Amino acid sequence: AISVLLSMCLSTVVDVLEACTSALANLTCYCDNNCYIVIQNNGINTLITLINSVYTENLLDIDQNDEIQSNAAEILANISRYNTELTTSYFDKSIIISLIFMLASSNIQVKRHTPLVIGNISQSESCRELIGLCGGIEALFLSIESNDPSTQTNCLWALCNLMWHSPNQERAGRYMNEIIQLMTNSHGTVKTYSFILLGNVLYYNSINRVRYLEFKNSLDILINIIIHSCYYNDITMSDRPIDNSTDDVKSYDSNKGYIIKNIDLITIQTVEQLVLEHSLRSLLSLSYIDYVALWLGTTMLTNIQFINNNENTSKTITYESRSYLTMFIQLITSP
Repeated sequence: AISVLLSMCLSTVVDVLEACTSALANLTCYCDNNCYIVIQNNGINTLITLINSVYTENLLDIDQNDEIQSNAAEILANISRYNTELTTSYFDKSIIISLIFMLASSNIQVKRHTPLVIGNISQSESCRELIGLCGGIEALFLSIESNDPSTQTNCLWALCNLMWHSPNQERAGRYMNEIIQLMTNSHGTVKTYSFILLGNVLYYNSINRVRYLEFKNSLDILINIIIHSCYYNDITMSDRPIDNSTDDVKSYDSNKGYIIKNIDLITIQTVEQLVLEHSLRSLLSLSYIDYVALWLGTTMLTNIQFINNNENTSKTITYESRSYLTMFIQLITSP
């Protein structure tokens, strides 16, 4: 049936194209055997052609071109997910260039699915190299300017995979300002993948480490994320929240704030674990620079300001001076 459906994708009748691409999208969803059959029948070239073509629409259904293109992009995302070693050989230079142009599509579904295709094939070193040479890094950063969080997340995920080819780190390093801005994004997955991307961009790349440190308060950004990705509990309280009527110091919570009594134990919040992990990984890369390592080992952390979002108030906790190094040791020994 798949070979027949692919042959129907050569039709010029939009109703047929919409129906057969929709069927193929469903048939290839998490079905490796069907994905392989699509590839064997020259399906990748057929789908690229569909995405790059415009057909006369049925006036009673004026979004058919968008539907056809989005279905084709979804099929490409499905089959590129299947077995990297078998699929990447079919993505030659001409197809990769077409994928890069697809990032500029005005169709939101194409914009969302194309980075997934690029991210999937970027698990191959040869594809990572080719995508970088063809301008894929720059195109992905341009696509991130979209206000759609799904598109931004998928582009960031693709960039994370592409960074395992070192020349791509250099290309992405030119967009350090954009990466730092994305680290403060209010959307959870965009923020998370921007921190993962930063960790990959800095990994064994001295030039990007210097680029990052050139930004004002760049180290403080990571330190604050590490502090605010943790919450502090009084051991004697057995992690039980203190009643809001008390006058104890309020500790930071990303949603509404909460109250603590003493600072004795650090417990990592589950929702912030990825951000915390890759903030620490970025800090590890930066600590290969001597003055950063010295700064982390000697700077004394004497107070932390916590914000209660409900009451728009803040209080500062002051406790015995300790270095950031001591805080990292606490993280290692935390539950």
